Amino acid sequence: MEACAPAQLERVIWVPVRHHSPAAARAVRALIARHHPEAVLIEGPSEFTAFDQLDLDHRLPIAIMTWVRYVLEGRERQAHALYPLTVFSAEWQALVTARAQGAATAFIDLPWADLVAMRLGLSADADAAPPGEEDAAASLGDVEPGPDFFASLAVRVGREDASAVWDEFFEIDPIVDPDTYLTRASLLGEGVRLSSAEADEPENRAREAHMARCIASTLRTTTGPVVVVTGAFHTSGLQALLAGRGPGTPLPTPVDLPGRVDGTALVPTDYAALDARRGYLAGQPSPGFYHRVFEAGPDRDADVVPALFTEAVSALRARDVPLSPADAIAAMTTAKALAQLRGHARMWRDDLVDGITGAVVKDDLDDDHPLLQVVLTSLRGDRVGHLAAGTDVPPLVTEVRRHWDELGLPHPPTLTPTTLDLDSPHDRAVSRLLHALRILDVPAAVAPADLPSRLTSRTRIDGSERWALVWDQQVETALIHASRWGGSLEQAVTATLEYRARLGGAATLAGVLTDAVRAGLHDVSGRLGVALRDLVATSDDLGELGAVVEALVRLVYFDTWLGAVGRVDLADLTRFVHERATAVVERLSPMAEGPHLPAAVAAVRTLAETTVTLGAALGLDADAVAGALRRQTEHPPGAPAHDAEFAGALIGAGWLLSGDPGAALEARMSDPAETGRFYSGLLAVAGHLAIASPQIFTAADDALRSWDDASFLAALPDLRRALHALSGRERASLLGYLTGDDTLPSPLSVDAATLVSLARREAHVVEAVATWTGVPV
Repeated sequence: MEACAPAQLERVIWVPVRHHSPAAARAVRALIARHHPEAVLIEGPSEFTAFDQLDLDHRLPIAIMTWVRYVLEGRERQAHALYPLTVFSAEWQALVTARAQGAATAFIDLPWADLVAMRLGLSADADAAPPGEEDAAASLGDVEPGPDFFASLAVRVGREDASAVWDEFFEIDPIVDPDTYLTRASLLGEGVRLSSAEADEPENRAREAHMARCIASTLRTTTGPVVVVTGAFHTSGLQALLAGRGPGTPLPTPVDLPGRVDGTALVPTDYAALDARRGYLAGQPSPGFYHRVFEAGPDRDADVVPALFTEAVSALRARDVPLSPADAIAAMTTAKALAQLRGHARMWRDDLVDGITGAVVKDDLDDDHPLLQVVLTSLRGDRVGHLAAGTDVPPLVTEVRRHWDELGLPHPPTLTPTTLDLDSPHDRAVSRLLHALRILDVPAAVAPADLPSRLTSRTRIDGSERWALVWDQQVETALIHASRWGGSLEQAVTATLEYRARLGGAATLAGVLTDAVRAGLHDVSGRLGVALRDLVATSDDLGELGAVVEALVRLVYFDTWLGAVGRVDLADLTRFVHERATAVVERLSPMAEGPHLPAAVAAVRTLAETTVTLGAALGLDADAVAGALRRQTEHPPGAPAHDAEFAGALIGAGWLLSGDPGAALEARMSDPAETGRFYSGLLAVAGHLAIASPQIFTAADDALRSWDDASFLAALPDLRRALHALSGRERASLLGYLTGDDTLPSPLSVDAATLVSLARREAHVVEAVATWTGVPV
């Protein structure tokens, strides 16, 4: 870029800041008031120009959300970032003070969409997977300096953490004047820049080039002072660019974003999110504490730490948590001593935390001490932002509000149960709306309980859904966040589902397909079904295929109310997946024990149960399944065999299909260590048949009588696991068969007094375990 004239640069008042710093916020406010600038330029999303929206009476913290949607490899994608604003943010104070004085204001950072395009271009150059699409907000936070820089500062201040070093130079002494602030901040920013390898990275260079162009353009159109508020890291880089001393290498070329749509919106946030450092420039821990520091102002006598500690002690006593006066005095005395040793003009948050840790917290409690937890919560703060009435919101928010009201849904401030009758067209429409909001992670309703885990033709399904509804600020906030996916509800839900569909395999895609049906997006579910078929055609993962069969059966056989039953495409897909799972079973290599085994056992159960109970309705090939199972259970002596648990599952599946467990049971009794595992697999698949055929345990009973103690103990854990899977009625049937007493035992009858006594004894045991182990139970 062309260098600015020296006379133009003399009009610039550079204000390097740390984002969310009370000292920086006070310095910005004072410097703007002193210089009465014609324009104030701020590091922030330059695509946001609706400054009249920021003039409304919002309750901070809020954030500017900037987003972009585009098409890549035939799929719509999105990326977004958040720029939080708090009362102690330098950016916020710059905006408020400048606009109060009538100065022109503008954000000058590189637009988020352009940054995404650059990242995609860089990843393509590196032949890597394209970045830029994220579930959570992207982070562009403060640059990390090299380790040697703060290590050298530690010699002077005794602190190596970046936040602690900033506090030592700027925050703890509240009477740092603006000129001293500028000197220190400029030097610190330059030191960070010189020690960091990130100064020459393309992303930072692109951002600084854009900021420099904005500054130069403003200098050409103004004659008065111009205040520039940017992160301290960027200040010297911008000065060099405007003076014509920029790097000679060209910037990378951003890629074109096909179908690019971008936008911005204001969204509420809270101090919990800031403390967790979620979102762009949210890198200030303990926001509640710094809010108090900012409100206290430049007054050494306005020491916020003692007040905070007093509040914490009062909060503990209100909860009936004991804290002795001796411990409270010891904590505060230690904190004061640490502040004096560290040369602090007033006690600081680190002094208090370290004082409590050193004087009160015991080794066995560590960071879980109630006093420390309350203090840390107070440091974080519980402030929640709120947008002012009349704030522009994205179209998605307006659409959902309208649908909600048209359906006559209430706006309860707390979760309120409601039951939908899916036989009613009105309630089906409500169900589709609630499922759509659930897909978008909008907490307007708690999702209903799903269908029973094991589905057969005899499963009884009622036509009702039970939800809990709520409409509060979190709902409105989540709707604004969700608007980045699309301008309408259908567009946003479709984009979200298609994004989720790319994250996993066939089982994930089957779940996404189910959500599409429940949200009433039949065109979307059709496209997802085609994609699922392609994935299944190449999958050899038996566990995954079993999960897909189960998900599809739920749709094509049980989801009468949501329009899936009778869909030829879904029925054809179910048969195709069933055939693929059968083919995988037929050519399975010996299955070994491992983390994959439970899913494989469940898949064998699903395959057999679906064949037996729904084969006629869905046109499934029972002979092919029976043949595949038979070939897997018949292998020559000495040949590699399946793990005992999986072998039991295969025999259980054959039992379901033929009604005969076969003669393979006795062969499994030779190794006591495998007997329990074998029955675990068998009963996991066909345990309910034990009522009609308890003789399957004869072989195990005979073996048990012949085992010595060592063999019995080896088999016992897995035998207990196997029998645990049986229902009470199934256990009773087995007990009657083994004892020769076919009279079922009477139900257990326990009077109320005994139950109370047992509950007290249980509570005592739990408390004792927690005390002795130090682990909450």
